[in-house]
Amino acid sequence: MAFVKLWITLGVALLFLAGCAGMGQSSKSSQPKGLMYMSVAEMFPGNPQAQALALAAGRGDIEEIDRLVAAGADVNGIGTYGVAVPEWLFHHPNKAGFRRLLEHGADPNKIWFIHYAGTEEQSSLLHRAVEDAPYIGTDYLRMCLEIGKGDPNLLPPDKKHRPIEISLRIGNEDAFLMLFNAGSNYDYKDLLGHPLVFNAALYGNFEIALFLLNLGVDYSSTYFGKGIKDIKQIINNDLKCDVVARYDTVRNYKWFWRCVDFLEKRGMVFDYTPDKHRTPVVRPTVLDTTPPLSKKPIERMSLTDSVLMHELHLTYPIPFWAQTPETKFDVLGRQTQTNGMISYEYLPTGQTLDD
Repeated sequence: MAFVKLWITLGVALLFLAGCAGMGQSSKSSQPKGLMYMSVAEMFPGNPQAQALALAAGRGDIEEIDRLVAAGADVNGIGTYGVAVPEWLFHHPNKAGFRRLLEHGADPNKIWFIHYAGTEEQSSLLHRAVEDAPYIGTDYLRMCLEIGKGDPNLLPPDKKHRPIEISLRIGNEDAFLMLFNAGSNYDYKDLLGHPLVFNAALYGNFEIALFLLNLGVDYSSTYFGKGIKDIKQIINNDLKCDVVARYDTVRNYKWFWRCVDFLEKRGMVFDYTPDKHRTPVVRPTVLDTTPPLSKKPIERMSLTDSVLMHELHLTYPIPFWAQTPETKFDVLGRQTQTNGMISYEYLPTGQTLDD
């Protein structure tokens, strides 16, 4: 795919907000409604105490939380899809309210059996705090670990995902480091026989992958089923057709090549033959030496965002007032295209361009 980087000067730009862990549906959709679009009555139907408790926590009303708990409200009360009361705070963030729920016994280690669209997902408040960290920040995860005594190695009965595996997505490095520092096991093989470093590479997060390789983890796989076998196959696939191996403007480009260098120095041989429709790979002659995951959270915060559209890769600035996890939830946006010009527009909630 041709790759063109366009710098576009905008007065404002658009922020797309993700739905709830694959559950996000428009409130007008005929499909099951996502949690982030639900009213408190929809999330906790038939449970007025849970509804009142969630609303009080969302306001950070400590006295009302205390009163409701004393009157019998359950901080671990279960609602729609099987999620508990503190889930409301991931869609209506309030740190003080979340903290108080934990102090009253909200359990980050309690496994939720989330039933949605005919499927069951086994999760927990701790897993969700990791998953939502790119949007709401890591303070909620920290509170789960420190106040709620969350287990950084928590493994649901289905044995599919530990919290640290969920932290491998690009942009979730702070959550990864928090779990790592809390004692999460990082040198294990998952249910399919893949090591954590394999999953980091599979997610495209080669910065975390290099961090793990430097720790001396076992990067071999014991998986013999159909699908991607090992980390070598992931890198060969990227060398064949992925942009991360070709363009230094792509996030994780430098980390990808340092992973390649690390593994080649230990005897792994890769296939540099590109897909016939792809640009040939040119290995960088000089590799960056910055230690992985060494930047402070504020230094890792992106001042721009980007989106792939057909054969274009558009890069655009993010307004300073929309660059924190807290303000990302207070944004509306839209994309317009007129006469070949694409515009991304950020707007604070409740305002218009005229404001």
